[in-house]
Amino acid sequence: AIEQALRSAKVNHVPILLVFGAEWCEACRELDEAMRKPANAQRLAQAFRLVKIDLGNFDRNGLVNLAYGSPSRLGIPTVLIVSSENKIYYTATAPVLANVIRQNGSALYDFLSKTAKQ
Repeated sequence: AIEQALRSAKVNHVPILLVFGAEWCEACRELDEAMRKPANAQRLAQAFRLVKIDLGNFDRNGLVNLAYGSPSRLGIPTVLIVSSENKIYYTATAPVLANVIRQNGSALYDFLSKTAKQ
């Protein structure tokens, strides 16, 4: 999925969102819900290529986690904004994401898109 996102990102000149999380994680579910809200979903889909990486009980996708500097060590959910050249622009950790998720409307999209443009 990451390779496909990288190809699409190059063609469309957009960054990639790598979302590291797990189904058992309440904050991960809240982030997923915020990403699916109408104020965010369509805009995120246009501005980014999204890849969700399920870490399970930290027993899945370990090589992917390692390849991106083990962002799960910072807690989950963690979102990486990655260039189409596969370089990390920004890492948004659980505390930062929690603050953004609590805001209404398109706050999540606004935060991620502003951060990606820096």
